[in-house]
Amino acid sequence: MPGGFVLDENIYAGNADVYNGSWRFKKHYLGTYAIPKFDGKKPFGEGEEFECAKLIDSSAKVLYWLRNKDSDSASFRLPMGGRTEWFYPDFIGELVDGRLFVLEYKGELTGQSADTIEKKAIGKLWAAQDSSRYVYATIYGSAPSGLTVAQQIEEAFKNRGEM
Repeated sequence: MPGGFVLDENIYAGNADVYNGSWRFKKHYLGTYAIPKFDGKKPFGEGEEFECAKLIDSSAKVLYWLRNKDSDSASFRLPMGGRTEWFYPDFIGELVDGRLFVLEYKGELTGQSADTIEKKAIGKLWAAQDSSRYVYATIYGSAPSGLTVAQQIEEAFKNRGEM
């Protein structure tokens, strides 16, 4: 991925804050037992983001994916405009056709905030570097388009650079 990011099996080595729930992901880059914990309110972090991860994992178009850990120097990140902050998208991965994807999940309450709008613009800019190779999408829990989360993911993985 551009910007010097290297996906390595030891990216989060020593991370004790992992998902320990009963669901077993099949395509997570680090395997079933090293997935960074999700942000949900349930005991193992299950929530909307977790449900989105299940849909990514079940997509026939996904080769592998990674739960990108927020605020970790080893994580994939994009600079936020005009500030010293970073944007850590929720999911990164590779599609079976070789394209790289970055997905940011937004629930119903944050869908159109200024922060979300800025992150979407930054993600689109990243994907525009090579739209034949990079895919970016903001996935909404309640999409303005009326598409379900699963439909938004599959739409993003169609042959184009951003959604």
